[in-house]
Amino acid sequence: METQALYIPALEFPTPSAISPLAEEVQVHTFKWAHEFRLESPEKLKRFNKGKFGWYAAREYPAANYEELCLVGDLITWLFTIDDKCDRFFFWHPGRRLAAQYVERLYRYYGTPGKHGRNTPE
Repeated sequence: METQALYIPALEFPTPSAISPLAEEVQVHTFKWAHEFRLESPEKLKRFNKGKFGWYAAREYPAANYEELCLVGDLITWLFTIDDKCDRFFFWHPGRRLAAQYVERLYRYYGTPGKHGRNTPE
């Protein structure tokens, strides 16, 4: 059997990369926010801080102001926290029911994936 080389083309992005100059300030705010609301243990929050969710918000919305970026950074942090908690629930774990109820409520409020919910654009 002959081995063939796999050619992977270079990735090209048509727009320049942009990030808000407020990225570090937003990161500090988001970490403090997660700590104040005790989203996770202090040890786990240190690992979350390495995820740089505030920087992620600043890259996604480079023209946003500080308050908007903080809101997005906090939301991203909260969503990753919920995702992480849901990942830990196995089908026999008693907390899985709470996770399932939470997701069910989100679907009821926003609509199921692929369908327009109450608060989604047409």
